[in-house]
This record gives sequence, structure tokens and C-alpha cells, in this order.
Amino acid sequence: MIKKIDTDFGTYYFDSISFTLSSSPEYKNTSNTLDNLDDGILKKVVINISNSCNLSCSYCYADGGNYGMNNRVMDFDTADKIIQEIVSKGIKQINRLILFGGEPFLNIELFVYFIEKLSKFLNILKVETVTNGTVLNHRVKHMLNKFHPFLTISLDGPEVVHDRLRGKGSHRKTLRFIKYLKSIDYDNFEIASTYTRIHQKNGISREAIFKYFY
Repeated sequence: MIKKIDTDFGTYYFDSISFTLSSSPEYKNTSNTLDNLDDGILKKVVINISNSCNLSCSYCYADGGNYGMNNRVMDFDTADKIIQEIVSKGIKQINRLILFGGEPFLNIELFVYFIEKLSKFLNILKVETVTNGTVLNHRVKHMLNKFHPFLTISLDGPEVVHDRLRGKGSHRKTLRFIKYLKSIDYDNFEIASTYTRIHQKNGISREAIFKYFY
């Protein structure tokens, strides 16, 4: 499914099948596939484990996290088929394993399953994910301590704009998540902020957002 996205900087097209963003609706993914390997090494593998999200961000390009499809999370049978496909191709190493969503931590059991199961057959150099930082339970904490993935956490600035864009109370939950990471000296993360007209209407500049994070 191709979704058209109009921005202040131009028109873009998101492909929910290949998870690619392009300035052309005719864009074709030319990156490595399982049939195009370099000595058994995959540079990047992106797996969408959750077509569901617990927020409703006003600017979401993924139609609320489901990419125009049904709200659901990947099951273990599907995960096993993906793992079998990767292993059957003789993959020895994945440089970047990106477990994506929706909100991937809504499917934390499968998040952990992919890492543990794939690690039995091949080497994973880096695990990455993008999260809204609102899901923090004992299973997420255990996963962070055990696997130490690189996190990109979405935080759009002060509460007045973040909650307007992402939903009331979401700012507080995301700050709680970040504070938890700091409390355990977890430094393997970054903050991603989406600058919008809501920021401008509230008199918040890009420079102000930068200072807010520091």
C-alpha cells in the first residue's frame, strides 16, 4: 500500500510493504534481499512485529501504527517462518536487526523471541527499535537489561505540544521511560522529535526544542 504524505517540504510516498519513504510513487526498493547476500551477511533486516500502537499521533504516516491494515501484532508462527527463511539462506550475520512497529513493545514477548531465536543460528551485531516510550513494564525492563538494544525514543518537546500531537498523558509516560533509562545508566538511546506547525503556533522554535532536551 502506498500512502501519500504532504509536508511543508514536499510530497512523499510511504510503502507499507517495503517500509520505504520516497519522493516518487514509482520508487522501487533496491536494497539487499535474502537472495542478494554478501558472504552470508545482511547489512540490515527490518521486521514489523506490531501493526498496533497505543497512541494516535496526529501526524502519523503509518495510519495510527497499522499502515492501513488491521490492528494486530505478529504471532509466533509467522516469526518462525521468517526465522526459517533467514536461516535457510545461510545467513551468518545480521549487522542491524531492526524490530519495528506500530509500537514494538506492545509485542515484547516476540521482540525477545526474535533476538533469542536468531542468535542461536547467527551473529547479530546490533539490535535497534523505535518506541514512543510509553510501555515500561517488568518484561520491557528485563529485555533492556539483557539485550541492550539501541532505542530511538519519540519525544516532541514540552508537554503542551507533545500531548497535543500524541495524546494526553503521553509526555509524562515518555519522560518516565527516559528517567528510568538514566537511573540504570542506559546510554544506548537517542531522542527523535518531530517539529510541526503546533510548535510554531505555540511559539516554540527548533532551537528551543534543542535546548529543551539539554
